[in-house]
Amino acid sequence: MLSRAAMVRIAIDQYFATIDKDSIKETLGFFRPDASFTLYPSGRVFTGHKQIADMYAGVFARHERIDREILEVAADTETGTLCASFKAMAYPKDRPPMTMHNVNFWRFEGRQFAWVKVYSSDRAL
Repeated sequence: MLSRAAMVRIAIDQYFATIDKDSIKETLGFFRPDASFTLYPSGRVFTGHKQIADMYAGVFARHERIDREILEVAADTETGTLCASFKAMAYPKDRPPMTMHNVNFWRFEGRQFAWVKVYSSDRAL
């Protein structure tokens, strides 16, 4: 069972820093091979490393960068679940910057994500 501090370090500090480097290989290291990644409000689900890698390839191709301001973090160490609300400032390559208000949930199995759920104010997500 991971502590709250360990979950925060992995999901907030390390995972987001890896995404910021546009490294698909390093990003996939955070996910179990059978992990799922769900986007809301669209409900799109990406399952397994291949689909998650393809999803991130699209994100990295479309954006110069995405900055985050973490607002709140909550953890349930018994279930291995972490939740963070944050403001994301996305800088697309082909249009003006946009601000999204997101809430991410991460379920840990060991030190990897079994699933990630992203709830966003961006209806296109």
